[in-house]
Amino acid sequence: MQFDSEQITDDIRKLVEPVVDSYGFELVDIEILGGRGRCILRILIEKPGRITIDDCVKINREVSDLLDIEDLIPSRYTLEVSSPGLDRPFKTVRDYERAYGQLVKIITSEMVDGTNVHIGRLEQCEKGMVILNNMDKQTNIPLDSIQIAKRELTWE
Repeated sequence: MQFDSEQITDDIRKLVEPVVDSYGFELVDIEILGGRGRCILRILIEKPGRITIDDCVKINREVSDLLDIEDLIPSRYTLEVSSPGLDRPFKTVRDYERAYGQLVKIITSEMVDGTNVHIGRLEQCEKGMVILNNMDKQTNIPLDSIQIAKRELTWE
């Protein structure tokens, strides 16, 4: 069965966001994966500190009840609620803001300062520009040239 996953995702976001907000969490993303009669609805949440299993269970129960009532997904599905993980790609300006001061890796679609791979501390993201600091060298990267940006995890 074919369905408009973008429209369904928007409808689910409108339904789920108030629930997530009521707990003081942030709705990071909604993904619908798979198809052909069975899919996974993944809801990613975040809060200052860290998301616990109990947090995910609370949101899962409430969202599951709402989705049963609204019946927005026209096929069988499995609901997953989790945190997005430290190494997930940034999707919104808010993702960049959460990473201020942290080491990030950015891959650009075009060369910026002679390369398309940039690693440094994220200083700022505003006015369509990301500013990285790498050993006191500042790199200004246009937001629209970024293909992938995520935290650079280091083991100490």
